[in-house]
Amino acid sequence: MLKTFATATAISALLVAGALAQSPSPTPPAANPPATTAPSTPSGGSAASTNSPQFIAAQKSDQWLASKFNGTDVLGPNNEKIGDVNDLLFSKDGKIAGV
Repeated sequence: MLKTFATATAISALLVAGALAQSPSPTPPAANPPATTAPSTPSGGSAASTNSPQFIAAQKSDQWLASKFNGTDVLGPNNEKIGDVNDLLFSKDGKIAGV
């Protein structure tokens, strides 16, 4: 009984410590923020789309997960198997650079 209670107490302490470690600490406001110029946005994009990440709630029917391609056959021009997909290599802009 005492062993079970000690184990439960230890687990509770670990969970509380993890929760406390994840809560953000408030930052004090700056007394005199330095004057800076706003960075220029690249043409064709807006500042909101490049600076704020967006959460994807659901996969659309025209979207594919990279894991779906692992193990699939790679076919040559004559529809003969020339290999299979083990990894996908993405470029910085999110396009597939290699298989």
